[in-house]
Formats: sequence, C-alpha cells, structure tokens
Amino acid sequence: MTVHVEQVDSCAVVRLDSGKVNAMDLALCDELTGVFSRLPQDPSVRAVVLTGNGRTFCAGVDLPSLLGGDDGAARAFVTSLGACFEAVLRCPLPVVAAVEGHAIAGGCVLMCASDLRVVVDDPRVRLGLTELAVGVPFPTSAVEIMRWRLGETRLAQRVLLADTVAADTAVAAGLADVSASRDDVVARALTLATSLAAVPSEVFRLTKAQLQADVRERIATRSGTWEAEVHDLWSSEPVRASLEQFVARTLRR
Repeated sequence: MTVHVEQVDSCAVVRLDSGKVNAMDLALCDELTGVFSRLPQDPSVRAVVLTGNGRTFCAGVDLPSLLGGDDGAARAFVTSLGACFEAVLRCPLPVVAAVEGHAIAGGCVLMCASDLRVVVDDPRVRLGLTELAVGVPFPTSAVEIMRWRLGETRLAQRVLLADTVAADTAVAAGLADVSASRDDVVARALTLATSLAAVPSEVFRLTKAQLQADVRERIATRSGTWEAEVHDLWSSEPVRASLEQFVARTLRR
C-alpha cells in the first residue's frame, strides 16, 4: 500500500507512504483517489488530514517510473493524476493538509487542493511548481487549482519561474494558510480539521461547493479545450526527451 489511513477521533489521517519522497505514480494516484472517494461514505469520519512521511509531503511525479512505460502508460497516468487532484478538491469532508516536508510540482498541487494548508516553518523545506523546468504541461485540474489558490499574477510567477520557495515564506507566498513548528504541524492540522468537523456535514458540503464553484466550473469547461493536448504532449517524443534529460541531470547530483 502507498497510502495509510488512521482514524483519530472523528478525523481520518491519510498518510502518503510511497518510497522516500512520495513520488506520484499510477498506483499512488489511484489509491489516493480511492481513499478520498471512500472516506465520505464512512459515518465515523467527519474530516481528513492529508500528510506525508515527515521528510517529504510529496515530490511530484515519479519520472523514472513514467519513463519506464509506453505511450498508453503515460496517458493512463495523466488521467489518474488529474482524477487524484479532483478527488481531494471535491471531497465533501473538510480536508486539511499537514505539510512537514517538501511539496514540489504535483505535490504542491495536491497540497493546494486541500481546504486548508498547515506548513512547517522551516526554510530548508521547499514548495513550488517546477513543471516547466522538467518540461511537462499541467493537467487542466492542476493549473486551475493553482489559479484558484494563487490568482493570475502569482500563478504566472510560480509557473514561469518554475522555482521553489522556502516553507517559512509559504503563507506570504499564498501557498499556505498557517505555519507551525515541525512538532506541531500535524497537531495543528488535526485541531483545524476537528473544528471543521463540528460543522453540520451538509452545511459544510454546501459551503465548500459554493467556495469552489469557480474552480470546479473552470476545470469542467477547460478540460474539453486542453486535456486532449495535455495527454498528447505527455506522451510525445519532445516531452519524453526533456524528461530523460531532467532525470539524468538529477541523478548526477
């Protein structure tokens, strides 16, 4: 299993556990989508805390795994990746991200799909959108989630610079709602989740839908415009070559 679920009172703590850096492959994305689809059906669960392995929240796509597959595997993965982001975004329960470690590329999107984000106050931890540095396009759900979170100007800066920011600046950068010391990140997330769990479930569900109306509509509308090209590009030779070059550079470090 790549995702572990532990219940703490009325909150489900969903912990990513996929290798050292929680890189996103097909198995992780599918399992996470399944977990976020099942949890709302459990009457004992009123809120969710999404976290990583302490060292890393999620380092984005498992590029070596992707390179090991063919065209069909790449297309299946991108479909699963987008579904994973939307499963977290649309979960009718309160979802609080507890980010104790790096959240890069898809990991940053996953964090931002949560309702609230508690991020460690540590300058050594990095957050950001590095897709263009790797040479891959954003799935429609990913770019729209980040547009919703950051606004147009900040989105353009984060995407085009393709860099990372220190976690202790995450609140100022719009990537977090709350900062906390390493020992307090999960506890603070649980406190926030428990507070939201006290709201009548149907009231929270409607309020969340109201708050997310624009991003949900944009994903639905713009997927028809962009998603076919996103899939084509992820499985294209130029993008594959860019992935190979990036992996080779990274492995040499």
